[in-house]
Amino acid sequence: MRDLSRLIGLNLIVAIGYFIGGWLGSLLATPPSNVSPIWPAAGVALAALLVRGTALLPGLFLGALVTQFYAFLDSATFDKILESLSIGLFAAIGSCLQAWAAMWAIERWVGKQDPLIDDRKILRFFVLIAASCLLSASIGSASLYAQGIISLSNMPSSWLTWWAGDTIGSAIFTPLLLLFVGKPKNSWLARRRMVLYPLSLVILLVLTAFKFSLHQEHQRISSVFERQVELLHITIERRLHDHVLSNQAMKRLFDSSDQVRQDEFERFAQSILDSDAAVLEWTPRVPADQRSLWETTHSVAIRQRDEFQGMVAASPKAEYFPVTYIVPGRGNERAFGFDISSNPDVAPVISAVIDSGMAMATGSVQLIQDDSGHSGTVIYAPIYRKNMPLATVTERRQAFLGFIASVFRLDKDVDAIFDWLGAKELQILLEIFDKDKLIYSNLPVDYHQNLRFGDFGKSLDIEFVERRWRLHFYPAAEFFHRQQSPMSAWLLLGGFLLCGLTCFGLLLLTGRTARVEELVATRTFDLLRSNEALNQEIAIRRRHEDELRVAATTFESHEAILVTDAAGTILRVNKAFTDITGYSAEEVIGRNPRLLSSGYHDQAFYKQMYQELAEGNQWKGEIWNRRKNGMVFPEMLTVTCVRDEHKRLTHYVAIFSDISAQKAAEQEIRNLAFFDSLTNLPNRRLLLDRLTQEIAASKRRAGFGALFFLDLDHFKNLNDSRGHQVGDELLIQVAQRLKSLIRHEDTAFRL
Repeated sequence: MRDLSRLIGLNLIVAIGYFIGGWLGSLLATPPSNVSPIWPAAGVALAALLVRGTALLPGLFLGALVTQFYAFLDSATFDKILESLSIGLFAAIGSCLQAWAAMWAIERWVGKQDPLIDDRKILRFFVLIAASCLLSASIGSASLYAQGIISLSNMPSSWLTWWAGDTIGSAIFTPLLLLFVGKPKNSWLARRRMVLYPLSLVILLVLTAFKFSLHQEHQRISSVFERQVELLHITIERRLHDHVLSNQAMKRLFDSSDQVRQDEFERFAQSILDSDAAVLEWTPRVPADQRSLWETTHSVAIRQRDEFQGMVAASPKAEYFPVTYIVPGRGNERAFGFDISSNPDVAPVISAVIDSGMAMATGSVQLIQDDSGHSGTVIYAPIYRKNMPLATVTERRQAFLGFIASVFRLDKDVDAIFDWLGAKELQILLEIFDKDKLIYSNLPVDYHQNLRFGDFGKSLDIEFVERRWRLHFYPAAEFFHRQQSPMSAWLLLGGFLLCGLTCFGLLLLTGRTARVEELVATRTFDLLRSNEALNQEIAIRRRHEDELRVAATTFESHEAILVTDAAGTILRVNKAFTDITGYSAEEVIGRNPRLLSSGYHDQAFYKQMYQELAEGNQWKGEIWNRRKNGMVFPEMLTVTCVRDEHKRLTHYVAIFSDISAQKAAEQEIRNLAFFDSLTNLPNRRLLLDRLTQEIAASKRRAGFGALFFLDLDHFKNLNDSRGHQVGDELLIQVAQRLKSLIRHEDTAFRL
């Protein structure tokens, strides 16, 4: 049983070690493919099997499965998760087969647990590693191709990168790990300094050079990304500005003319429209008594949408806003005669346009002429009668004639910009938000799950006609394919190839002296073992002494500590307990903690406390206790059960602190936040909170409430003539009298 537990523990250690090695390899990966030119996990796997044999294959498989599943995880859908799991499964099988094949070949042609002293065996060791790594690369690349992750043309480069990463990872990290866990230990331990330090220095230099190169490459790519973002942002901003200019030009035509006929509107609109996706409309205000005349003149009924998104005659109301002129007319026939005020998304905007006299844009709204479900944006500009005063809202409403509307689809505009600039100039993706609503996106569905581009990304704002849009820019996979240089990856690959050769040379150099060192180590083994035992005993004693000192210092902390036996009899308290409760240690030892009870808590409270202690071994919360002088105070209490090796209760340990000051501070903060400091009446903040609650309650009950606003006449005269002290006293007296007059459920506030 003990051996089985040890074996399970070793398998878990191997699994964790493999995962850490895979994680370290992923740190050296470069976007967008995130392929690492070195895979330390392969060295972990081979070292584990060389030391412990096939008994560690379950742990190796578990670690490889978790690592590969994490590397290829796509959580977009459940099917994608299953696909990621299948890829990880095949990659894990390949990793296990590779490690097993390398172990078998090394044990056959090099020797089982050979210390690698002979030059020919060292050379054979590295050759067998390179040959065995063909297995994992072949299985992994084939599984990626079968799942459609890589194409047939990319398979050779993927296979080569995989094989090189596993080979270099095994060639470097297998000897490094054998320096610590290899057998015979004496032989490997003697070579640790001569191999580890020089090899670590070379690895550090390679990583430093790689990081510097990666930093330079990152800066270069960042500047390219910034340029593309700026180009796209400016182009979109100009396109939106063109829509605004078209709207303003049509508005000037109406402002400068007594009447604009339909043919004049169409000619002028065609001359200023700069986009096939843009639409210009004239929407007059039609009072209810002129509805029949409008419908007769234009041979169409004023319509609105019904609940099924069909078109029906507009419901009777005081005024209508039907679309009367529209350019281009082809493809927009459904919009003719549509009452724009019947759209709940548009009605607030046009009301604000009439009252303010300024052009405004709607949010993303469903276009009546578009049956495909796409949304668009509309810019409304008001037209007023000539020579009419427009200084006030009332005057603008009386003089209002209608709207000039510019309709455009943002998705068509942005797609046209991408087509115009071309893939050579732009390899970025875009999301556009109107407040929190997504109104445009060309991101792939699984973009955020599959691609990790570090800090590549930028957000900018666009403001036009009283609206602000937020634009989020991201790099596309094509961006890295076009812009990224392979220099950093080749530098890392060449550097670690140098590390592998360095490791090979160091093993040759140290192997010739290993036999002499092994002999010396054998003769001194007994002495070292006795010294180690003595050192361990001294360390244990020092640790016990340190633990006793720490425990004594901890017990005399600023928090009160109380220790009882299983029956609740107090065994020990600290000085903080005496400072808080007033009881000395002699007064409470041998008694029950019930002597502190305040009487504020019933039996159900204590029953719940002991139930939580029995189930969770700890209870924590606020409780009211009584000091020796009879004063009741709140405390934050933590009670913990102490059990022996048989899970039997032996002691209770209670730790508490006085929170009276905290409670008082909380009450003072509440009074400052919600009550007037002079009159002690609720302030404006509490008024708004109570008023919101009362309105909601009245709506539910279908009832009514009353709200009175009182003002003190000539209060300023009193302040000026009698002084602020008299004014303050008057306010206090008024507040007291108001509170004495109203009912208990009513509230008086001071604004």
